[in-house]
Amino acid sequence: KGTGRNKPTDSEVQLPAEEMEYLREMAQEITQIVSGGDAKAALNLVKAAGLEAEQYTFLWSQLDSSTRSSIKKAKEQQ
Repeated sequence: KGTGRNKPTDSEVQLPAEEMEYLREMAQEITQIVSGGDAKAALNLVKAAGLEAEQYTFLWSQLDSSTRSSIKKAKEQQ
């Protein structure tokens, strides 16, 4: 039994494969930025991407919980 939300599978996401790959790469970049201690820069990257709701949801599902938490804290500090 899991306590968290399940990540959507690729078949459940209605995005083209190229978009999913782009968002996975973005998630890796965001994770590296946050790991380097700059959650604010990661938040700005997400904002600048101008993602639609489904793209944002997919991107968010690709991030680990500590990265998501860091981005949330950066957003609260704005």
